Amino acid sequence: MAALRLLLLLLLLLPPPALPDRPAPACRLQWVQVGSGAGGCRGGGAAACVGHCESGAFPSPHAIMAASRHPRTSLAQCCTIARAHKVWVTLHCPGGPRRLPTVSARACRCDMCRLSRY
Repeated sequence: MAALRLLLLLLLLLPPPALPDRPAPACRLQWVQVGSGAGGCRGGGAAACVGHCESGAFPSPHAIMAASRHPRTSLAQCCTIARAHKVWVTLHCPGGPRRLPTVSARACRCDMCRLSRY
């Protein structure tokens, strides 16, 4: 049973077969404006990870099909922060400037999709 779980984990880590009609992954850094629309604050910026990554499904290998009875195995990847650093941004608000800390991306990558990372 442990060997089957290990095999399942290894197969999930493998990328799906490439499809020729799909665009190449385009996960990249992009400068974004930081601000709060509710308070009327505008100002500084930070780097964010934007774009798309390949996701797909493929027929399950025999071992996975026998263990789980799932005919398809799926793999989803999201554009996410690979390296980040803390930055301070100055927001220009109606009541005066405010300095706030935020996270800015230094590098991006396609990685397993997660509900929350930072």
